[in-house]
Amino acid sequence: MDNKLKLYILLCLIIAFVTFYDASWIITPRLDDKGLYEAEINPIGLWLIDLDGGGRMLFFKCKIIGSCIALTCLGLLYYYKYKHCWAVVIPMTIFQILLFFFLQL
Repeated sequence: MDNKLKLYILLCLIIAFVTFYDASWIITPRLDDKGLYEAEINPIGLWLIDLDGGGRMLFFKCKIIGSCIALTCLGLLYYYKYKHCWAVVIPMTIFQILLFFFLQL
């Protein structure tokens, strides 16, 4: 395995870690349903919570499914559009690292 592939896998793992860390806030009892609704600032997340009657599982499932699709696309991008993969994975990784620090506030 070459070093570029190792780096790409590392960046994808960082994205996956932060994504699942973020999702863990939805299913853990740190916040009740009302607290989750008040803490969530993503309008799509709020819409999914509303759509689920104030519940959190629809939001959680959509977040996990979307993340799996995104990570799969990153893998496919590496093999089929190598020229463009770095322009996608680097900004995504930076965003996820910033999100991780934001979640620590």
